[in-house]
Amino acid sequence: MRYNITYNQLALVEYNQSQTEEFQLDCIDGIILQQLFWLREWEGVQTIKLADGIYFWVAYKKLISELPTIGIKSNDGLSRRIKRKLVRTGLIKLHVKKDDNSKTYWQFTNKGLKVVA
Repeated sequence: MRYNITYNQLALVEYNQSQTEEFQLDCIDGIILQQLFWLREWEGVQTIKLADGIYFWVAYKKLISELPTIGIKSNDGLSRRIKRKLVRTGLIKLHVKKDDNSKTYWQFTNKGLKVVA
């Protein structure tokens, strides 16, 4: 578990000012984005190279255990929030690798990198 959570409030506020209410993010989204950004550089993170770049995989359980204060306790709840808020807004892209152990791989878009920078 990370003991100190930080995210770029100014970038999040500026992002929200350019969005309709439907696409605005809150501090929980900012925390999740920052944690995904940090974990993509984590030693041992699984990656997959596709035509449009490198995607990384982080287990939902890992995110949940790293961020107990966001109040999301299930893989399904976290998955829905990421897809509804972060993918739909174009901040991250996903690639689902379907096999016996289907995994969702993530990649930050340029727009997403501006929010976590």
